[in-house]
Amino acid sequence: MIKNLKKIERIIGIMLIVFGTYILFVKISECYLYFNILKEQVQTINLVYYSLYESIFPILVLIGGILLLRSNKIGWLLSLFSSVCVDYFLISNSIRFIQEYNLVQDSNYKAVIIIGILLLAIIFLIISIILLNKAFREKYKPSIFNLIVLLILMCFVIFRNYISV
Repeated sequence: MIKNLKKIERIIGIMLIVFGTYILFVKISECYLYFNILKEQVQTINLVYYSLYESIFPILVLIGGILLLRSNKIGWLLSLFSSVCVDYFLISNSIRFIQEYNLVQDSNYKAVIIIGILLLAIIFLIISIILLNKAFREKYKPSIFNLIVLLILMCFVIFRNYISV
């Protein structure tokens, strides 16, 4: 079981590193685009703060994946946090996308995009369930304090996303 656990840890860690790198690249590109469009209308320092704020979550996903590869308890906690939050973001954004656009009247590519996003959400849901498996909990032995901090952070992220919508 321990060898399988190590392989699963490696697979999840690599998936989080790849996903975190991709999201970080997208956020940096988005911030660069905003900077070029809004540099005359908004103070540069506000754009810098925005880019730093938008880059925090992908960096946490990257750190969680790297530390999970090293079998670190903080890596497990960050990986669990990031997989649940990514799952929440994917599901909430796809629901918002479905509500804003009439998929019945539009072309099929939007439906394919929604199906792809939901499949990615299912993958991250499976990752979250695997990370909450008894074998992982026994290996990392999270304290009640760790779980409470994790729950508070998740509620903060969900509440922040709900308010910003």
